[in-house]
Amino acid sequence: MKLWNVGKNLILTVSLTLLYAIWSKEGLKECSDIYMWIILVLVGALIYHLLVFVDREVTRIKKERMKKRGKLND
Repeated sequence: MKLWNVGKNLILTVSLTLLYAIWSKEGLKECSDIYMWIILVLVGALIYHLLVFVDREVTRIKKERMKKRGKLND
């Protein structure tokens, strides 16, 4: 399951970074190639970090709900 989450996050990161690159195409062309790639890599890293954080929070919330259900069923 963890491998699935990593793959899903990478696919979403690449897709969203590509959409960002298309959306800000004119602004990225104004800076040099090195800065353009640095910006795209940093945007990709930010998106990936946010997706991993969301996955961790969802997992934590699911565990809390399972604990509450377990206590309610006893």
